[in-house]
Amino acid sequence: FKHQINKYYQRVMSELRDAASIFIMGPGTAKTEFEKVLKKNKTMQKRILKVETADKMTKNQMIAYVREFYQNQAIT
Repeated sequence: FKHQINKYYQRVMSELRDAASIFIMGPGTAKTEFEKVLKKNKTMQKRILKVETADKMTKNQMIAYVREFYQNQAIT
């Protein structure tokens, strides 16, 4: 299982290669595990803005939450 999850994290990380910033959120421990994978890569670790625990949300709630987070980032 650990091998499969690491392979999955690598695939997700490769999809994020062009992302300017990364905001990781979710209810479980996978977010912190993925953060550790990203931090092993110097290029990716610089892009992590925040890792946050969030309860289960609908797709629209998640979009609104992320939008609000990035709008607040632009203000500060």
